[in-house]
Amino acid sequence: MGVVKDSVVNRRRRNMVRRVVDVVTRGSVVLLLTVSGCRFLHLELDKQRLKAHGKVIGEVHVSGPSAGPVYVAAFSAQGACREKKYCLSASQMVSDSNGYEFFLSKGAYFLFAFEDRNGNQDVDVGERSVGQAVEIKVGEQQTRRQNLRIDAVVTEEVVRKSRSAPWSDDRLVVVGEKASLDHRRFGRREAEAAVWRPTRAMYRYPAGLFVLDEVDPKRIPVLYVHGMGGYAQEFRPMIETLSRRRFQPWVFQYPGGLPLPNSRDALQDAIVEMTHRFDIRTVAVVAHSMGGLLARDTLGRNELSRIATCLVTIATPFGGVPSASEGVRSFPFVIPSWRDLDPLSPFIEQLYRHPLRPDTRYFLIDLQVNEIDDGVIPVASQRRKEALAEASTRRSYRYRHAEALAADDMIGDINAFLERCSERQDRADAGDGDRVVESRSKPTLRLR
Repeated sequence: MGVVKDSVVNRRRRNMVRRVVDVVTRGSVVLLLTVSGCRFLHLELDKQRLKAHGKVIGEVHVSGPSAGPVYVAAFSAQGACREKKYCLSASQMVSDSNGYEFFLSKGAYFLFAFEDRNGNQDVDVGERSVGQAVEIKVGEQQTRRQNLRIDAVVTEEVVRKSRSAPWSDDRLVVVGEKASLDHRRFGRREAEAAVWRPTRAMYRYPAGLFVLDEVDPKRIPVLYVHGMGGYAQEFRPMIETLSRRRFQPWVFQYPGGLPLPNSRDALQDAIVEMTHRFDIRTVAVVAHSMGGLLARDTLGRNELSRIATCLVTIATPFGGVPSASEGVRSFPFVIPSWRDLDPLSPFIEQLYRHPLRPDTRYFLIDLQVNEIDDGVIPVASQRRKEALAEASTRRSYRYRHAEALAADDMIGDINAFLERCSERQDRADAGDGDRVVESRSKPTLRLR
């Protein structure tokens, strides 16, 4: 009897694995691959790799009045990087509060900060910087605090050394890099792997905000944000019908298995850097499923309060995903983002603690194939009352969760909304004065 009972229990557990994986990742290929023990082993190994990271936080203070934006960067000081070349691991524009924060793998790093008076994201003679780079060690799951003071003038020798040394950009998040939507990093196979091995995915292909043609500040950037198991190529039908006269398509690519606060911070920093570097006044965001959670949480933050936004969310689980909660309680190994999709998670509960900017135009789209869900996300979660209260436009469509991204009628409505939103912003900008974009970001630091 014991053998029979164990067999029944194991069968029930396997069935539950199939249900949760199918709902949360909504991909049949993912389902077939991930129910094996090998995938759960990969997940556990990836979680251990994620744990082998720590944080460096601190403040950067400038002696006397500031004459430009301040940047701080972390360079690896281990292995070949110590003697042979610069290895840029992270960079950030310092926020209004003078604070910065880096997420780094354990090891030794040098911290460097400078005041960019001419706004070229590069160190130049006569600008001010820290007198000497500060070495710091990052431990596993540790948070180190290191404050920096900018009080030295950059000399010709400093510039010569920085520009003549071998160079390596090893950042995990990049912004403004031109890319083709046909690249494999934007495809289904990489997206599926990034759910179960998100840390490995970041080291394989950096996450970030990619532009699909030459940057044109005169056109409004439209940022397409995928969900868990989703990928940028799913937005191809929308991107191909987007008006290039007024808009420019960008895609935000990130590993779907990462904790949502990590992905949200990356999106926030990317948007701030983009608007600062290219002097952009208005940003439009089109986000699907879990990507809508990242977009909503990001756009409600003070760092983006000076950026006008048009927001579209499609089938977003504002109230969480009950099946993710089931997976967190029952599985021996849990995808990190599942915890944040739990309806009772702090991420979901605190999603609306920061309101959107009052002039944000917001198009909320919910999907359903029956009265309960769209095959993946419950209708009730998509129609959370706080979300409905914020929406300036709302519409329901009878499509399944992923197939809607290729639906002509929905795409037409989204493009029409973006046109109306941009025209409204044009009228608002007509009487605008000078604008200042202030916040932290990860700029393309060119120390050579």
